[in-house]
Amino acid sequence: GVFNGQMKIIYWGNYTTAGQFYKNTGMPWDSRNENDWSQASLMTELNTTYWNTINSTYQNMVDQSHVWKLGGWWTDRITRADMYYYENGTTVYSGRPKTWTGKIALMYPSDYLYASSGGSTCDTTNMYDWNESPAKEECAEKSWLFNSSRWQWTLTPYADGLTSAFFVDKTGCVGKKYHTGSVASMFGVRPVLFLTSDVKIKSGTGAATDPYILTK
Repeated sequence: GVFNGQMKIIYWGNYTTAGQFYKNTGMPWDSRNENDWSQASLMTELNTTYWNTINSTYQNMVDQSHVWKLGGWWTDRITRADMYYYENGTTVYSGRPKTWTGKIALMYPSDYLYASSGGSTCDTTNMYDWNESPAKEECAEKSWLFNSSRWQWTLTPYADGLTSAFFVDKTGCVGKKYHTGSVASMFGVRPVLFLTSDVKIKSGTGAATDPYILTK
C-alpha cells in the first residue's frame, strides 16, 4: 500500500535464520520478554542480519530513517478502524516509546485486517472474532496476509503490560484468543519496510507472475 506518498511492502513468506532451532516454528518478538520494540531482539535481527541480506542497490531504495508508530491499546475487542486509530496514537505502557526510527519492522494488525477483500462484515466485527463465522470466511480467509499454519507477529504492543504484543492467530483473529501473546513466544515474522518517495515502478503489473520491477 501507499502511505503518505511512500510505498509499504511486506515480505510474502516467513522469515527465519537458516540453521536455527526455531526455523519451522517462528521467532520471539523479544527474547527477554519485554515489549519495547526499540530494544527488542527481533528489531535487532531484522535491522542487522536480515538487512544485510538485501542487495545494496535495493537498500538504497529503502527509507532507512522511517518513523514507525508504536501506539497500542488495552484490548483486542475492537474493530479494524479502531485498531488503525490506536496504532497511530500515543497510548503505550508506562515508559514505553511512542515511535521508533529505523529500516525494517513488522506489519501492523490493521495491515492484515485491511488486506482483506471482504465486505461490511469486516468493518463491524471485532478483530478478536475474525475466526468466527461469518467473519472467518468473509474476512480472514480473504486477507492475503492470513496464514492458517502459523501465528504471526505484528509491531503493535499491548498497552496494559510489559510483555505482550498483538499477533494474528493462525485461526484468523487478532489478539490473545488462544495464546498469551507473550513477546517471548515463537511466532512467524514478515519483515516490512517503506520505500523512499522517489522510487518508481519500471515495469510489471504487480501480479505474482509479473511482479513490479522498481527503479529510482
